[in-house]
Formats: sequence, structure tokens, C-alpha cells
Amino acid sequence: MAVLATGALLACSSILPQSAVAQDSATRTSLWKISSSNTTAYLQGSIHLLSDSSYPLPRQIDDAFLASEQIVLEMDLSVMTNSDAQIKMMIQGMLPRGESLTDIISPKTQKLAAQCAADVGLHMAMFKHYKPWMFVMTLTATKLQKLGFSPEHGLDFHFFKRAGASGKSVTGLETLDEQLAFFDAMVQDDQDAFVRQSLEDFALIEAELTAIIKAWRQGDLDSLSEVLLKHSDKYPDLHNVLIRDRNLKWMPPFNEVMRSGVTTMFIVGAGHIPGEDGLLSLLQAQGYTIEQQ
Repeated sequence: MAVLATGALLACSSILPQSAVAQDSATRTSLWKISSSNTTAYLQGSIHLLSDSSYPLPRQIDDAFLASEQIVLEMDLSVMTNSDAQIKMMIQGMLPRGESLTDIISPKTQKLAAQCAADVGLHMAMFKHYKPWMFVMTLTATKLQKLGFSPEHGLDFHFFKRAGASGKSVTGLETLDEQLAFFDAMVQDDQDAFVRQSLEDFALIEAELTAIIKAWRQGDLDSLSEVLLKHSDKYPDLHNVLIRDRNLKWMPPFNEVMRSGVTTMFIVGAGHIPGEDGLLSLLQAQGYTIEQQ
């Protein structure tokens, strides 16, 4: 289940070396061109944490950005530069006064959590008042950053910065409050099981990340679905909160853009793209022409 925590951060450890980065227009990427009778849009699957060696990107992706008049992200990242947002995130991730993480997770899970925290040079004492999801996400993010991956190199932030430099407008499909609410909602039933199952494969995060990025790089939808959605049947409620419900909520903004005549690049987590309730299936059902780039 570690892939659930990893996938949530990435959307979802070796990256393909730069000499192997696809530059040939015949090579598939995780970019799709969406066409209606009067609008062209681009749907780009994102990895939220990457390394500096992930760049340059395939030419098709840069071309789509240059052709687009506006950029739509999961959330307008200008919000994240605000210190108030950082404070809000920390407050939302903390347990109510008088509650402790050790009151929620079993001794067996506490032992595993302490081992995983020590693995990244941290001590469980600092997480005493963290909500289970905040604890898992912080631990996973720390592990990934020690492996050389960071949000600053993620695809969302990369194009957010480029949009600002080139004067393109940036909007978000969700607010910070909505995104934080997803995490609160996803682990209400059995928080001990969520922590334990998230950390049981903690040592495999690098291997899982390797598989995710390889599939993303190659635009391999089947492999991307297999690695990011492999627990969907086992944890349907979690899948619905993180993927299905959000995809359905995003359809009206997508349809509005497709009627607008404004060329737009949507950049969302790669986990939202594949599957029966993935964005490609939902957009195809709307009757749009879809071409992988």
C-alpha cells in the first residue's frame, strides 16, 4: 500500500538518463491532445515530485505549453507561496487538542512507524500530534526528498514558474481547503490500518517510484494504471475520494474550456488519467477527439 501514499504525493529510483529522454515526436508521452469543434486543449499527466535530471522534457510537452494561452493545475500554486497557507496546512494536519498519534495507532504499528521514521533520520516524538495521513505523507515526502525528488522539480511547479515568466494565466481546479479535506476524508474508517499498510512497504518506495516514472515517461497507460491503481479494488472508498470523485467534479471546468475557444493546458496528477473513471475515459464519453502526443 506504500504506492497509495507515494501516488498521493505524485498523483502519484532511477529516472531515465537525459540521453534517453524522448525527443522524437513519434515517441509517446503522458500528454494527450483533446479536440472539440472549436477548441484544442492538452491534458498532461503530472508527477508532483521529480529530480533535476528529469529535464529537459520531451519536445511535445514544451510545444503544448507554448501553444496554450492558459494553464490549469489541480491547484493554483501561488497559494502555496503564502505563509498563511503553510500555517493552515499544519493546523489541518494536527490532531485535536488532547489527542495523540499513539492513541490512534497500535503498538505494532507504532514500532513499524518508529523504524520508518528512523530510516529517514527522524524521531517519532516530533509526530506526536500529527494526524495519521499527515504523518504518512510527511514521512513519504521526506523519504522521496532524500532520494533526490522534490516538489520544486515537479511538473506542476515547473510549468507554474514558466507560466509566470511568460505571462500565461494560471488557475486551479481545486482550492487548498478542498485538497486538505480529501486527506481528512480518506482514512476515517481505520486509521491504524492506513498507517500500517502505508508503511509496510516503505522500503519499496524507490522501486515503486521507478515504475511510476518509467510508465509516465513512456506514456504507457496500461503500466501507469497497473502501478498507480493496483489497490483500487481493495480500497474502493480511498480510490473514490482521491480519484473518481475529483475527476467527476473536474468535468464541468473541462467542458467549459472545450466550449471557450481558448487553447488550454491541463496539468493534473498522472493517477487521474487512466482507468474506467479516469479523465481520458470521461473525456472520451463526452465525444471529444483524443490523441496521445
